[in-house]
Amino acid sequence: MVARPPASENMLQRLSFLFALILFAVPLCHAQTATIAVASNFKPAMEQLAQAFSESHDHELRRVYGSSGKLLAQIRHGAPFDAFLSADTAKPQHLIDLELGIKSSSYIYAIGQLALWSPSAKTPLSASILKQPDITLAIANPKLAPYGVAATELLATLQLTNASNIRLIQGENINQTFQFVATGNADVGLVAYSQLTHHSQNIANAWHIPPSSHAPIEQQAILLRSGQSNSAASDFLAYLASTEAKAIIRRSGYRVVD
Repeated sequence: MVARPPASENMLQRLSFLFALILFAVPLCHAQTATIAVASNFKPAMEQLAQAFSESHDHELRRVYGSSGKLLAQIRHGAPFDAFLSADTAKPQHLIDLELGIKSSSYIYAIGQLALWSPSAKTPLSASILKQPDITLAIANPKLAPYGVAATELLATLQLTNASNIRLIQGENINQTFQFVATGNADVGLVAYSQLTHHSQNIANAWHIPPSSHAPIEQQAILLRSGQSNSAASDFLAYLASTEAKAIIRRSGYRVVD
């Protein structure tokens, strides 16, 4: 008759085996991939944030950039995004109303700033340039991009909404607006100040628009219902509110909520 090990020894072996399974399985289960929809104005900052995030996390982040309006439409039509970094607060709130976004996860991650810029400017720009005859001004489409809304509010503040000397051209998003100016298709443009922090040509001559000239460009992040079980998405949103992330966001030309 074969002697059996004591029950306590059997239990110890089972516990050791279970512990080994957990030890090897947890890292595999923990690392996930999240797809983040990001407003196009935030792309340079997001690329830096994703790199910094990857240095302290095993997760992978896929980034999809576009105008906030188009990204919202894609989310409403079932695009497989886990989180949304909008350029405003209205679109995340709309997703909350539709029960597509997690209300408790939303917060303002950056406050955008507007600038009037031209790469050919030889002297500092001001509002006076918008009163010159036959000037072409590029702005983002206010129906799609919050920076376009801010641009139209600025024109209203300057009483230039229907100015006959200004020919407006609209970019689908703030990146296209920037390209209109950078390539000379517009004389000047109302662009995101953050874009200028990554462009070396005559930044000093840009007019940093006073925040009082338009409503705050509050950019809100939200975890989507489709990503509520994705630890990569929730971990990134937590990181986005960290001191390290805020420093990167500030350096990229935004203000942050302390």
